[in-house]
Amino acid sequence: MDVMGSMAGLNNTWAAAAWGILYPGIMAFTVAVVGYLLAAVAERLTRKVFKGLYYEEWFEAQGVDRAFLGIHVTDLIATIVKWWVFIGFFAQAIGYLGMPVVTEMALTVYGLYVNVALGIIYLAVGMFIAKYVGIKMRESGTYGGEPVIRAVQAVIIYFALITALPHFGIRDTYILTKAIEIALWAVAIAFGVGMGIAIGLGGQDVVKDVLKKKKKKIEEIIFGPES
Repeated sequence: MDVMGSMAGLNNTWAAAAWGILYPGIMAFTVAVVGYLLAAVAERLTRKVFKGLYYEEWFEAQGVDRAFLGIHVTDLIATIVKWWVFIGFFAQAIGYLGMPVVTEMALTVYGLYVNVALGIIYLAVGMFIAKYVGIKMRESGTYGGEPVIRAVQAVIIYFALITALPHFGIRDTYILTKAIEIALWAVAIAFGVGMGIAIGLGGQDVVKDVLKKKKKKIEEIIFGPES
């Protein structure tokens, strides 16, 4: 009886040890699979929402559906949502393995992905707005033409870039800020010089026309009315 009891106790010990090894792996695998399935569901739901609420049609109608590096807006958002969900679950799955260093790395990767995803979203929104504004300005026949439109788009993208860069790990935007300041000053100076030259060349004819039309009036002001 003692031998049988010892064998049973040994078997229970081995079973407990085996279960202690297998359980974390089973849980990690289960959480990862559930995360993958939920990520796929989230991706499909995102696509359905964009199509069901006619966002996709609106983006296409406005001509901004591929404003971000030629990527369709629905594909961009759906892909970001999918990997956001999956990486979050995967990081939690790693935690069940009982390896603190690996768990910390997984959580770091998840945090990095979230930051990069937010940066991409900010940049994409800026590019969508810039393209939309450009289209509307062209339709309305904006004074100054294409150079003015391009300048407005550049300013919009610049602010989007300044907002997005910290999420890519670039905290110091001083150089970019100074670069845009120099560019704006250069544009202002070039515009001023161009206006000065235009006035200098074309203004002569304008002055002559005015003098011809107002010659008599000017003579009366200077010399007085004829008696």
